[in-house]
Amino acid sequence: MNEGESASSQAHSLREQAAAAQAEAARLNDEAAAWEAGAEGERRVAAALSVLTPASNVIVMHDRLLRPGRSQANLDHIVVSPAGAYLIGFYVNPKAIHVNPPHAVIGKATAQL
Repeated sequence: MNEGESASSQAHSLREQAAAAQAEAARLNDEAAAWEAGAEGERRVAAALSVLTPASNVIVMHDRLLRPGRSQANLDHIVVSPAGAYLIGFYVNPKAIHVNPPHAVIGKATAQL
C-alpha cells in the first residue's frame, strides 16, 4: 500500500456517503414542500367550500380516512347534498388548479362551488 492510500480511500468513501445523504436530504425537502403545498391547497378548497352550510341543505366534511385503522389514505373533501355526494381531491399542480370562491378552476373546466 502506498503512503496515505488507506486514509485517501476512507475520505473518498465518506465523501460518497455524504453526497448520497445530501441527495436524500434534498429529496426529503422536496417531498416535504409538496406535502406543505398540498395542505395549503386543501385549506383553500375547504375555505371555498365553507359557503356551503347545513342551512343550505349541504354537509361538507374534510380530511376523512378512507379505511380507518387500516390505511392512511384519505378523502380530502366530501360534499353531500340533495343533488348527490361529491368527493373532492386536491392535487398539487400550480398550473392546473386555482381556487377562487365561489369557483374552482381545474385545467380548463370551471365548477360552481
